[in-house]
This record gives sequence, structure tokens and C-alpha cells, in this order.
Amino acid sequence: MRDFSEYRGYEVYGLSVVGFVKGFAAFRSIATTFLMRENIGTLDREGTIVIEPHGWYPLDGYLRAFNAIARETGESVVRQLGVGVMQNVHWPKEADSLEGMVRLINVGYHMHHRRDGVPLHDPVKGLTPSLIGSYEGRKVSDSVFVIECANPYPCLFDQGLVQGGLRRLGVKPGSVTVTHEASRPCRAKDGESCTLRLQLGPGAEWGIRSRVSTRPGPGIRF
Repeated sequence: MRDFSEYRGYEVYGLSVVGFVKGFAAFRSIATTFLMRENIGTLDREGTIVIEPHGWYPLDGYLRAFNAIARETGESVVRQLGVGVMQNVHWPKEADSLEGMVRLINVGYHMHHRRDGVPLHDPVKGLTPSLIGSYEGRKVSDSVFVIECANPYPCLFDQGLVQGGLRRLGVKPGSVTVTHEASRPCRAKDGESCTLRLQLGPGAEWGIRSRVSTRPGPGIRF
């Protein structure tokens, strides 16, 4: 089992962990099991996990929890974790459209990670070079965008992350399809990255503005 020791000193923001737990829906006891194995969170008197949304948690342990989930549960669970995280984290304020989400997903990713207590995104200085990788979104045509995901999270998680972003934007189900480009490398097959393709259907627009809030809803205890 990979121990992700290269990420010691890195931390993930509590809101990401909140989304992780919410991604389990009615089966949050499973999330409790995986996270407590890594000493992430605390338990209250009833044995319910407590996550501090504005706290910071060790990234190596968080990634080990993902790895364990990928081994011990179904693909749909890992994908749903991505949906849960994307619907509960902070977004850059300009990420209020489909195009904005694709363009700024990497900024949002770095906003929720830090190294040795220093955030990996600074509003003035920009991104800090690090080992956590990136999401690189680009426009291919008027109806197609791609996002290259080169980071330590599971492939299925990133698919769910994008789908969760579409839900948060209020995109009509079925109007944008998200697929993994089969001709490209895949981290699940020892590749260094995965490429996701976003295809617009009739009537969908990249620039359409949503009423989505860039601030997540409250949540501490589950």
C-alpha cells in the first residue's frame, strides 16, 4: 500500500474533508472508519466524527484514506466523494460559469492545500510550486473543453469533482457530458495524469452565469 510519505508537511483544508464525509450520504459511518484510521477528525461522545471546516489535516493521511476507499468500496463511492467535495469547498469568485469553473479549477485546488503552514495559493503572488500537481483546463472548440488532471487524487474522484461542479452551477442534467479520454493516460493504469472531456449538448453555453455562491454552506459535525 502506498504511504504517500512524499506529501508529509502538506495539509488539506477542512472544507474538503467536510465534502468527503458528505459524499458518503447516509453511510457516513464508513467515512468515519476510513478517516479515523488516519487520525483525521475527532469523535464525540456518540461516536460521530467531528471535522473542523476551517482546520487543516495531513494530506498524506487523507490520500491514504482515498486509497483504502478505492480498494474496499465500489467506483461509484469514489466518484461521489468528488461530487461531495466540489459542492462544499470555496470557489474563486470568478468561477460562476462553466467556462470559469474549467479555467479556475486549479486555483480552487491550490486554495485548499498548504505546505508547512503556508497556503499554496496567494491572491497576490499566485500559485506556489509544490508536489500536489494541478488541473489544467483548456478550450478545444465552442462545444468542448478538456481538463488534464495531474495530481495524487484518484481518477474517479476527479470525475466526480467535475460533475459536482456542474451540479453546483445548476447545469441542467444531461446538457454537459463528462467522459475520460480513453486514448490518453490514466492514473488508474499507472499513468501520471487523466484527461476529462466536457462536451456541451444543445442549448448549453460555457459562459452562462449561474447564481451559485462561491461560499460553501456551513457544516462542522456529522
